[in-house]
Amino acid sequence: MSEGKLIYFIGPRASGKTRVSQALAAKLQIPSIDLDDYFSEKFKMSIQKFVKENDWSAFRREESLILREVTAKYYPEMAILATGGGIVLDENNSIFMRDHGQVFYLKVDVATLVSRLQKDPKSAQRPSLTNLTLQDEVSQVLASREPLYLAAATQIVDGSKNLEFVLENIVKTLFFEDQIMLKS
Repeated sequence: MSEGKLIYFIGPRASGKTRVSQALAAKLQIPSIDLDDYFSEKFKMSIQKFVKENDWSAFRREESLILREVTAKYYPEMAILATGGGIVLDENNSIFMRDHGQVFYLKVDVATLVSRLQKDPKSAQRPSLTNLTLQDEVSQVLASREPLYLAAATQIVDGSKNLEFVLENIVKTLFFEDQIMLKS
């Protein structure tokens, strides 16, 4: 695997970004950083509270700064960053991630996302993006962000599969790219 490349995971809430990044980091023995957790630790409050006290645009500004801060902390070493679901709303973030590493989009269908969110005890801590039902919100948000995820991604992985399958595909992609680079 190429030194100096960060690995970013993007995708909607409940796509598995944190779970996959932690498992991959353990497998590769490199650091894993969840940017939402980093945000909460830095500001000493949940994202939901931050948004309530400020607004979404203030959160998005800080989220972009944290992306750059954490990247600067690890780059050019290897690390894995699990991003927030809306990181791609700012095209500059997508460009920045592609410039500093590989961007894996964990693509998951609406039904799987809804099922995961209903089982997730942290879902109550995540602020609603709309005033819709969970099913309608996930459908609407995914429909609006899917083109952004696809544009930002250097790789697309089926995140609805089991963890071992997802990890195997990511590792193959990472090491296959290195084999191609070595032959060049």
